[in-house]
Amino acid sequence: MDLINEVRTRAGVASLSLAGFAFAQELRDHILQERLWEFWFESKEREVLIRHNKFVSNAQARGVAAQNFHRLFPLLQNEIDANPNIEQNPDY
Repeated sequence: MDLINEVRTRAGVASLSLAGFAFAQELRDHILQERLWEFWFESKEREVLIRHNKFVSNAQARGVAAQNFHRLFPLLQNEIDANPNIEQNPDY
């Protein structure tokens, strides 16, 4: 909590306490949200959500028809053409 509050203080936002979270999952979800806010302008949202296995479910909650294969990017065709050992990611 100290590290989270250090970032929040720097941002001029009120500190948090453990008493504000009834369950561990609530705290984890809040930490993930804090992380997304912190890295928003660094374009790290996709990587963070993939790492926490929430990329597809968050997209679906927004009405996007995301599927598990969307966690990977398609490989560029010129890279596939340049190296016959490379195969396109599945479903692309």
